[in-house]
Amino acid sequence: MDSKRSILKHNRKLFYKILSHYSLGQLNKVPEGFNNSIFWNVAHCIVVQQRLMYMLSGNKIHIDQKWVKNYDKGTFPKKPASQEDLEIIKALLFSTIDLLDKDIDNSIFDKFSSFTTSTNQTIDSFETAFTFTIFHDGIHLGSILALRKFV
Repeated sequence: MDSKRSILKHNRKLFYKILSHYSLGQLNKVPEGFNNSIFWNVAHCIVVQQRLMYMLSGNKIHIDQKWVKNYDKGTFPKKPASQEDLEIIKALLFSTIDLLDKDIDNSIFDKFSSFTTSTNQTIDSFETAFTFTIFHDGIHLGSILALRKFV
């Protein structure tokens, strides 16, 4: 589990570096041929991590429902993110991982509801949710790397 924690933290550091490197306008831009922005991809990864790990295990998520509503699977940017939104997401990148570490150490993930993803991957345990979250982050990191060439 320690290696998974380390990889997830590394992903979050990469996301933070990208959010810090580009202007708000660049982070919000949805280039032609794309459906989402760099900002949307990062916020989406936070939402998915919370949904897969917390909601499927019957625990309360550590983010406001507005983030779920606006950045869950199947959503698209409705309006540009504000500077305040950017600062909140930058903070959530790490606060959600600190809370995850604490919650793992406190063994709160003792039950789990099975879920099958759109890629037909069945997530039937917290362990599988953790692994899939890392995979999912990688997919969106790839999208971000493509997007940054056009912003």
